[in-house]
Amino acid sequence: MSLKIEDFTFPLKVAQKVEETREATSFVFEIPAELKSKFEYQPGQFVSLFLNVNGEELSRSYSLGSSPEADRDFKITVKRVDGGRGSNYLCDHIQVGDSLRVSPPSGHFFKYQGEVKHYVLFGAGSGITPLFSILKYVLKKNPQAQVTLVFANRSEEHIIYRQELQKWAEEHSSRFQIHHLLSQPGTAWELPTSRLTEGWLKAFSKTLDVKPFEIYLCGPDGYMELVKNTLSGCGVPEENIHQESFTTTTSVTNKPATDVDGKTLIGTATPEMEDTYEVEVTLSGETKTFTIDKDSSILEALIEQGENPPYSCMDGGCMACMGKVLEGVVMQEDPGILTQENIDVGECLTCQAKPRARKVKVTYDIF
Repeated sequence: MSLKIEDFTFPLKVAQKVEETREATSFVFEIPAELKSKFEYQPGQFVSLFLNVNGEELSRSYSLGSSPEADRDFKITVKRVDGGRGSNYLCDHIQVGDSLRVSPPSGHFFKYQGEVKHYVLFGAGSGITPLFSILKYVLKKNPQAQVTLVFANRSEEHIIYRQELQKWAEEHSSRFQIHHLLSQPGTAWELPTSRLTEGWLKAFSKTLDVKPFEIYLCGPDGYMELVKNTLSGCGVPEENIHQESFTTTTSVTNKPATDVDGKTLIGTATPEMEDTYEVEVTLSGETKTFTIDKDSSILEALIEQGENPPYSCMDGGCMACMGKVLEGVVMQEDPGILTQENIDVGECLTCQAKPRARKVKVTYDIF
C-alpha cells in the first residue's frame, strides 16, 4: 500500500499571519470543528506542512508556539533559512485565507511531570518555539513550579516573542526568570547580557537548586551539544536533559544489532517469512489486534484501519512515529534516524517497520 499525502494530512486555513521579527513569521491556523480531536496537542509538539513549491512537493516540520493550557490559537512560527525553499515560500507567499496541507501534531519532546518543581529551558533563535509552548503550559498548570529560560540570540531585534515573553515574565515575576544572551546587543539594550560560554554554563549550574528539575534544549546542534556536555560535566544527570531537533538524517556509528541482507531487524524473535502477520498495537492506553500483510508498515496498516497514530514525515527522518517492540520482531529497510541505543531497547519507526514474526506486539505508549 502506498499512502498519498491526502491520507495523512488535512487542509487548514491560515487565519492570521504575524511578523515576529524580520526573519520569523507566525501562522495561526483555523481548526474546523470536525478536526478538533485530530489537532489536539501537547506542549512542545510539532506539525508537518506539505507544500507545492514550483511543482515540487516539500515537507517541513515546525513546532507549535501556542500552548494547550494557555492559548486558543493553533500557531506555528517559521524562521527564514538562507536558501530555504520551504521557509521562504511560507513567509513570502502564504497569506491569510490560504490553505495548507498539515499533519496532526506529533513529537515526544515534553512530558509533564507534576513532581518537577523547576523547568530550565535553553533556547537559541527559533528554538524558542517549543519552549514557549512548554513554559506557558507549566506556569498555568503548576502554580508551584519555577521556570528559567536561557535565550540566546544575535541581537534584541532577533528575539522571537520578545513582547509576549516580557509580559509572561511580568505576570509571573516570582516564578519565571529570563536570561537573554545576546552576541551583538544594540546600544539601546539595557538588560544584563552575555554570550553563552562554557564558563557561563558552569556558573549557571551552581544556581540550580535542590528542587527536582528538568532541562529542555532546542536550537542549533552545536548550541545544544555545548549546553548538554557542559551541564553533564557539572554533574547534571543526562536523563534530566532533553533536546529537540529536526535533523532529518543521522549517522549510525555502530552496525545494527541484527542485520540480514542489509535489513535492520528490531526485536528478539527469529524472523519468519509469511504473507500476513498478527500485530497487537497499544496506542493511548488501548490495545487492538490487526492482520497486516508482509509489504505494509505498521503505521500504514493503522491508518488504513481508521486509527490515529502519531507520525510526520513517513520516510524515517524523524521519531514522531516511534514505537517499542514488546514481542516478536520487525524489519526496517535501514535504521533511518534510529541510533544503536534505540535499536538495542527495541524501539522502531513504525512508518518503516514491517512485521516479521507470526505475532508482534508494539506499543506507542513509551513516553
